[in-house]
Amino acid sequence: LWTSLANFQYLLDEQNKLKKIISSFVAIPGKQRKIFIPSENFKLVVFAGASGTGKDVQLELLAKHPFNNYRFTDILKKFSTREPRNLDSDYYKFIDDDKFEDKCDKGEILFPYDKRSYNYGFNKIQFVKEATGNNLLFVVFTEFEMARTAKSFLTEQGIHSQFILFDAPFKDLRRRAWHRNFSREEVHRRILSIEQDVSYLKKHRKMISEIYDVID
Repeated sequence: LWTSLANFQYLLDEQNKLKKIISSFVAIPGKQRKIFIPSENFKLVVFAGASGTGKDVQLELLAKHPFNNYRFTDILKKFSTREPRNLDSDYYKFIDDDKFEDKCDKGEILFPYDKRSYNYGFNKIQFVKEATGNNLLFVVFTEFEMARTAKSFLTEQGIHSQFILFDAPFKDLRRRAWHRNFSREEVHRRILSIEQDVSYLKKHRKMISEIYDVID
């Protein structure tokens, strides 16, 4: 009985995630009647992984690298309701909960999700603008379960995407956290976050292998 209830709750959660993605993605902000049609030459590259795996380093290097097959490369801006931290990447834009909800209501947030009591989402206006051209767009997407639903939806909509997971042993990530320019409080917070992410990835190896095209 408990297994059946758990499976039922899991299906409900997946449906709710898909509804949230569809409502955030299909319509262009300010033009709710028009369905978004991306360029066939557009590609979205999603980076994921625990803190310290090198996502942002690779992201910033690739975003500056010229690709012959694409006119323009960029990083998709991410909204977050958490407090800014030392060494946060430039693609973050921090806003409060009320402003986040307001942007969601106006249809300006793409792929909204929550992680560890904070809200996250991406700049849909930027996405739509760049996805209509021959462009390559990079994004850091760290909510692992939402990634599966997002990838499924992108595929159904005919949007070219590639999901890349950066992986590393917990002991190496913990060591790196201690060697970065963080306060002691920030180091402990990061190590807890790393431990939770690494544990989740180990527990859901089969699902992860189905979502990500490259695991490095």
